[in-house]
Amino acid sequence: MPAKTKYIKHIKVKQIDGAWCKVSPQDRRHFEDVLSYNYTWYKKTKYKNEPRHETGFMIDRRRNEFLLGLLPIIKQHLRKKNIGIKVTKSELAKSVETFKPTAKPFLNGITFRPDQIELIEKAIRRKRGIIKSPTGSGKTIIAMGISSMFPPEAKILFLVHTKDLLSQTVDEFRSHGFKNVQMIGGGGDKAINPDTRIVVATNLKYVRLVKADRDLDTYFSLVIVDEAHHASDIKNSYGTILMLNWAPYKIGFTATPHSKQNDAYKQLSSAALIGPVIGELTIEEGIELGIIARPKLTLLPVPHERHIGDLYSYKDIYPAGITNNKTRNKLIISTIAKRNRNSKSVLIMVKEIQQGENLVDIAENMGVPVTFLQGSTSAIVRNKVKRLFSEKMIGAVITTVIWKEGINIPSLDCVINACGGRGEIQTLQFTGRGLRRTDLKHTVEVVDFLDPYKFLAQHTVMRLQTYARNGWL
Repeated sequence: MPAKTKYIKHIKVKQIDGAWCKVSPQDRRHFEDVLSYNYTWYKKTKYKNEPRHETGFMIDRRRNEFLLGLLPIIKQHLRKKNIGIKVTKSELAKSVETFKPTAKPFLNGITFRPDQIELIEKAIRRKRGIIKSPTGSGKTIIAMGISSMFPPEAKILFLVHTKDLLSQTVDEFRSHGFKNVQMIGGGGDKAINPDTRIVVATNLKYVRLVKADRDLDTYFSLVIVDEAHHASDIKNSYGTILMLNWAPYKIGFTATPHSKQNDAYKQLSSAALIGPVIGELTIEEGIELGIIARPKLTLLPVPHERHIGDLYSYKDIYPAGITNNKTRNKLIISTIAKRNRNSKSVLIMVKEIQQGENLVDIAENMGVPVTFLQGSTSAIVRNKVKRLFSEKMIGAVITTVIWKEGINIPSLDCVINACGGRGEIQTLQFTGRGLRRTDLKHTVEVVDFLDPYKFLAQHTVMRLQTYARNGWL
């Protein structure tokens, strides 16, 4: 056995309920720096808004209280200072520890891979935290494996952020043998049925329920957050839900968690609401295991046009250089046509409806069949298009953000990023739509554009950096 660490001192933390911990003002000073983040706000002056740079803390410094999910980060930080920590629980905190997972993970028709078993065991052992795993690696299978370990009396909440993910998740739970699965939102039920074991809900629908019924604070034994990078602000709907939820087990899944380097506030918020990253499967590991398709990057140069190059502001450059750029949009449709001729299915991501409509018009003129999905498209139509697209009865789908995340299309051959952008999370999420490997598909093509204009060129470089960091260049 390793020698027991001798700490120079110990601080005391009391868990006061299922969400919050309390510490003395003196002990708080030993770790509050690791909970700090920088932010900028703007003060209105006579001539302009002047930036003000401040430091915030993910702890209530007046009440000396912090969210339970931050405890692992605090422990790790104190360990480096050779300071121990003693956590005690109030009677209220003890009372929320309900049903525990005692069964072995089991799903109808599924044999768990060793990496999935490892992540399931980590989630149960750590109780709280985020599992980082690429799209197509079987995150939902892991989530259902965790759920299967709880007794039938335990209530489980599964949170998603879109209607498409809602119906997809409900179908997956039911197809793998789970009974009493209820859908809240997306045309489903408006209230929780007491006989329901698993509630799958959109965050926007469920937040209304939890505000109206505080008995839901202690109702669930396990909360699973899909696409957990959205739970990255204690002030948004996820923040409200998770701060009012006292489930002893909270597990998030995402391919793209926030990092302290990119956004300390979002990283700390995610940790506070769910927990830190506790397990990871990288894309390269997934490729080696034979479960992830290897991305192949195709970069297409966009011809420079002087009338766009002369523009100065971003609000003028983006519409001219991306949304309404006929040369660029024709290049997109030509790329679709070439891939379709080779029986390759293509998913095209746009940010603005106008660009989608522009692409549809050009496609019609060029005789290229495409289907355009947007937020106003009904769930019935979306599901039908998804089925036909998966079966390659439809060759190309243009979509807004509604299909940016989580949608499962294993047969997808090519993803086109038509809308540019600079964010690493957005770039990886776009790419993730085609990462699932099949017996007939070992690679996925990612098509991006080398935009030559102010701002857009910088965004291109930032996307290229993301591709390079992941070994795709």
